[in-house]
Amino acid sequence: MSLAAVLKQWPEWLANGLFIGLIVGGVLAVVLAPLSAVATGRYGVGSLLFGLTGIFPRRPARFLEWARDCGLLRVTGVAYQFRHDTYQQWLGTGEVDRDVKTTLDAQVG
Repeated sequence: MSLAAVLKQWPEWLANGLFIGLIVGGVLAVVLAPLSAVATGRYGVGSLLFGLTGIFPRRPARFLEWARDCGLLRVTGVAYQFRHDTYQQWLGTGEVDRDVKTTLDAQVG
């Protein structure tokens, strides 16, 4: 397809793309907004996103409990905090091997 043909058609595909994007965005907003208004919904949305992206364990509560039991985190009020700043700095460097399977992964399945 030549450049001239693409330039003649761009308003059509741009309008279609914007329309589809607005529809999908509106539907997601209507579905996810009520869920994010309560703690249970935020936990569910977070668990879903964690599971899809793979950047955090799929069950964050189980992971946080494991980290607390191992002494990596402590609970202060309603928040989890790193017990030592070195853990936070090490994780912040991005040099974590995410493919390593732990005993928690084996338990979860």
